[in-house]
Amino acid sequence: VFDRLRAPAADVAEMDHVLSSGRYRVTPVVGCTNEHARRAVSEFFAAGASGELNLLYISTHGMLDADGELHFVLQDSQSDDLAGTALAAAFVYERMCAGRATSRLVILDTCYSGRFAGGLRAKSATESYAKLAKDAPDGRGMGVLTSSGETKQSFEGDGRLSLFTDAVVAGIAAGGRVTFDSLYAF
Repeated sequence: VFDRLRAPAADVAEMDHVLSSGRYRVTPVVGCTNEHARRAVSEFFAAGASGELNLLYISTHGMLDADGELHFVLQDSQSDDLAGTALAAAFVYERMCAGRATSRLVILDTCYSGRFAGGLRAKSATESYAKLAKDAPDGRGMGVLTSSGETKQSFEGDGRLSLFTDAVVAGIAAGGRVTFDSLYAF
């Protein structure tokens, strides 16, 4: 059993609001099981088309299994069986790489989210990004924005939203051209 986070539902609602206010179609999924999440992630990336941007946003507990692999905690996740009951970051990465959209972006607001790039445990961030770029299908762009490093926790803060999501929302809401650098500036 995991401690219940208060921010993820509000995080998702606020991301839905700020993205829906623009030109984006948003399908929020909150409080789902591992099976539902796996199906939703697979269908999401498979439905993308050339010329589109697919943005997957995840706000939840990020936990490492005994092998140091990152998993996203869901409604039915069990701490003694993360591989069987939580959404594996490696699965999300695999589906992202197989996606059909021209551009694919994953934003992760979880502890240890820096480990996302295909379940890598690289010696440096540079190696993780090099691996992500090397594995990306030709002619397609992929990006990952994480709230923490490979060994760091993320924090909810004192407000309604997590600290990271609050900054991302502020960056998007500010308008203009949104880039990784502009979001990190917030």
